[in-house]
Amino acid sequence: MSSNNLTNDNNNSNRDNAIIDLSVSGTTFTVPRSILTDRQWMLSNIASDHANSDEDIKTVPWGTFHNGKYFIDTDPKAFRWILHFIRHGSLPRGVFESSIEADALLDVADYLCYEELVTYICGERKEVMEYEERVLKLEREHSTKVKQMNKRYRELIKCVAMRARVDSMRRKFRGPVVGPLGAYLKIVEGKEHLAEIAETAIGHGLGHFVVTNGEDRALFMKLRQDVNCSSRECGVLQLVSRIRHTLSNTILFF
Repeated sequence: MSSNNLTNDNNNSNRDNAIIDLSVSGTTFTVPRSILTDRQWMLSNIASDHANSDEDIKTVPWGTFHNGKYFIDTDPKAFRWILHFIRHGSLPRGVFESSIEADALLDVADYLCYEELVTYICGERKEVMEYEERVLKLEREHSTKVKQMNKRYRELIKCVAMRARVDSMRRKFRGPVVGPLGAYLKIVEGKEHLAEIAETAIGHGLGHFVVTNGEDRALFMKLRQDVNCSSRECGVLQLVSRIRHTLSNTILFF
């Protein structure tokens, strides 16, 4: 290799390694000149496919020279992340948490024909969307469980108050008052849905009480008004004499 060729190579290398000021719609970035000339950075199309000199860069539409800086007319915020991708080969996940920011970045990457970045953005956005869908599904399931638990808790509070009221009037009742039926259920953690099955099987709800005669039923309904417990929350069933059972010792395990 001749000395002239070596000299030219050294000059080209030094020129490409030079630091330049790049103005992106008024925001200045200090970058190596090679970002505008080396095809591996995918920004060479801003200047030229054959931009071997500063004069070449000045003459192309996207690489005009303005106020002593190379100028590019595009979104500076999105361009900042493009430089980040050029340097590190990836982007922070937070970039994709904002659909507006991700859309703007995708538009600029597509405008610059940066196919590698376009593919990366589309892949990351797909992962973020799938993750958000999984989180949303879990949140909906959790919300449903919380609502069910809160509903049962409120009903339980009313039933406890009703039970206390019945106990305080024990001498007024002719027969036993059993309930609420839900008090005899033991629900194993992770099998809460079985409470709904039991409620359906009973057919009247877990908050119901059982009496054995009409007089006790009438008294129960009167006391129910005292604790402001509705018929849905504190229902009452009356067993006929021929099928009376001692339910107070009955426990349903699930």
